[in-house]
Amino acid sequence: MFSAYLSRQSLKTRITLAMLAIVLSSLWSLSFYASQMLRTDIERLINEQQLSAVPVVAAPVNTELNSRLYTLENVPGLPSGTLREVSAATQSRSQYMSAVLPAEEVFATIRNMQQHLLLATLFLTLLAGGLTWWVIRGQFSPLLATVKIVAETPDTSSPLPHFSSARRDETGQLIGAFNRLLEALGKRESALQASEARFNILLQDIPGVVYQFQVMPKGEWVFLYVSPWVMSLYEVSPEEACADHDAMIQCIIPEDRASYRESIGHSLRTLTPWLHEHRIRTMSGSLKWVRGQAVPEVKADGSVLWNGILVEITLQRQAEEALRQRVHFQNELFDNIPFMLWLKDEQSHFLAVNKAFAAGIGWPSAQSLIGKNDLDIAPPEMAALYRADDLSVLASGTSKQVEELKRTDGQQQWFETYKSPLVIDGRIVGTVGFSCDITLRKRNEAALIAAMTESEKANHSKSRFLAAASHDLRQPLSALSLYVGVLKSRSTPENAKLVGSILDCVDSLSALLTDLLDVSKLDAGVVIPKLTDFPLDELLTSLVTVHSAEAGLKGLRLRTRSTGAFVRTDQILLRRVLGNLVDNALRYTEKGGVLIGCRRHQGKLWVEVWDSGIGIAEDQTEYVYEEFRQLGDDARNRGSGLGLAIVAKTAKLLGLQIRLRSRPGRGSMFAIELPPGRVVAPALSWDQRFADRSLRIGVVEDNAKVLGALVLALEDAGHEVVAATTGAELMAGLSERRPDIVISDYRLADHETGFDVIQNVKNVFGHDLPALIITGDTDPALIRSMADRGIAVYYKPLQIELFRVFIREVAERRAS
Repeated sequence: MFSAYLSRQSLKTRITLAMLAIVLSSLWSLSFYASQMLRTDIERLINEQQLSAVPVVAAPVNTELNSRLYTLENVPGLPSGTLREVSAATQSRSQYMSAVLPAEEVFATIRNMQQHLLLATLFLTLLAGGLTWWVIRGQFSPLLATVKIVAETPDTSSPLPHFSSARRDETGQLIGAFNRLLEALGKRESALQASEARFNILLQDIPGVVYQFQVMPKGEWVFLYVSPWVMSLYEVSPEEACADHDAMIQCIIPEDRASYRESIGHSLRTLTPWLHEHRIRTMSGSLKWVRGQAVPEVKADGSVLWNGILVEITLQRQAEEALRQRVHFQNELFDNIPFMLWLKDEQSHFLAVNKAFAAGIGWPSAQSLIGKNDLDIAPPEMAALYRADDLSVLASGTSKQVEELKRTDGQQQWFETYKSPLVIDGRIVGTVGFSCDITLRKRNEAALIAAMTESEKANHSKSRFLAAASHDLRQPLSALSLYVGVLKSRSTPENAKLVGSILDCVDSLSALLTDLLDVSKLDAGVVIPKLTDFPLDELLTSLVTVHSAEAGLKGLRLRTRSTGAFVRTDQILLRRVLGNLVDNALRYTEKGGVLIGCRRHQGKLWVEVWDSGIGIAEDQTEYVYEEFRQLGDDARNRGSGLGLAIVAKTAKLLGLQIRLRSRPGRGSMFAIELPPGRVVAPALSWDQRFADRSLRIGVVEDNAKVLGALVLALEDAGHEVVAATTGAELMAGLSERRPDIVISDYRLADHETGFDVIQNVKNVFGHDLPALIITGDTDPALIRSMADRGIAVYYKPLQIELFRVFIREVAERRAS
């Protein structure tokens, strides 16, 4: 009970009581010891002198008593008067001491002395305790004041004040140490608050819910802490989550709650990390995917604490689902492509194949081929070839295409195989390839080649037929044309009309054969455009002049508008194109007229030929450029059907575009694009350059009628002609005189050709001798051969005026 009382007292009180107890115990023990010793000595002396009458010399006794009294006088707190009375009494009876004194009387004084000694001791003890209390209070007053301030400080986060003390003793040092302790604690508190602030900011910025979840020993579930992100993810406040753990669990959709609880139970039983993905539906109706993970920790009280995080993985799951579907679609596409597809690594092990590949090699499934190589599925020699192809692709980094012939079960199969490098992150990690069965294609190609061969044979036959027919027709036509030309120059006014009619018939027939020849030349690819800059007005004016007579006969107006433009193209080919367009317009126009104009359209220069003819239906416009295609009921009477075909082929050769716009019953418009040219000075005409020039001409023609007509026409123009039917005859006729030009028909008797004649003459008179071949052949191969030899060619039938000009042009060009 007393110890409990002491434990409730202050340190100062306990120290004071302890010191008082010590002092009191020491004084009481001293007085008790002194009185006890005195009592013992007196009893011993009385017992020795009891009932004795013999006088005892008092001096020794007095001496002893004085010694004992002296000892008592040194005892603190013993009354000095009593000791003096005892001493006086003893001195008055210094002679003898009687042993018959009563014991009570003897010890009464001692008992009084003992009582006074105890009272003195008690007083001294109280005095010492007070002094001790006062001293201790002075020593501990700064500490007591500090303790009082600390005790009266409210329980807040505000720091304690600095305690001042001017003392330099242990108490001052203790207060200084306490101040330093407060400073250290203040710094730690500040650092802790800053760290907590950073931690709270981090928790707020982490895109997930950081939490502490605990399962108590009795099985209760509770959230100890939930970060503020729970509001964004679950739409539940942290306070609500900590107050009721079901607030978050109720957000989990019913289908996932059972697995959620089972996963926590499994982690609780096995103390393994918890990981679970589930779906939640928030108060706003949003459906989200959440992944939770935490690490369990067993506490001292038996509870289990999880420190974990919950993050939203909705976008990730959507991406995974999209990726899964894409992979599924790719696999379906991969497996349903009717080609053999595969992926290999750098060691030619299969990484992926499709069903067609497995079926093509007779393997049970595509999956069972993963990890195998070509040696597992093909004979060693074929596997070596496949591996060599893979190494070639890996080394070069380029694709490779091969056609392979395989023989299985006595049958031949053709496969077309493509192999390319498989590149990932800029590094070649394997090969990718596909192979398709092209057996049917090969058979079709063989059949097509055979058909093309037959077609080419038929075309050659047709070309030879046309060439022969053209040659055979041109021979008499050439002679007729030459004769009519001479006849025209010698005709009288009375027969001029008849000669003109004959000449029109010859010209029509010549035009038909010329069209056939033009098509043959364009198909053969021997026409080489000669681009020049020239004024467009001169060309258009000449076209109007040439076709005015035909337009006048039908009562049509043919006119052009001056443009002042210069263009750059082949003037002769453009003249033929525009001439065909004008001729076609006049042919299909019965009233109104034809207009040739030039305008700019979309930044380009276009020559347009407008007519007011029958027009072309929209569904027929794509056919008008086909060969021998004629539209209209009386189309057979309106030309050869080659005019627009020649226009299209020539425009393609010149790189020009053609536009067509037409309305049935209203007319048509054909336009051809022309590139702009430079302004140039007008050139001299042929007649100005070659007027009054007489030439010595060697002519070889095996047809006597044509030869006669040629000689007559050339001599009528003032030229000297050496005529012959063979090359040898020509050499004999020329003798040693060099001709100005040699002209020969291509096909001669006895398999001799114009090439042979010209080569022999050049061997004698020099290779710079001008030469000209005349022919009626339209065979593209022959036309190409003539162009390759660089020999000028003039195609029958011959028009005397143009032929004369052509001869002069060839002769002068070679001479210069």
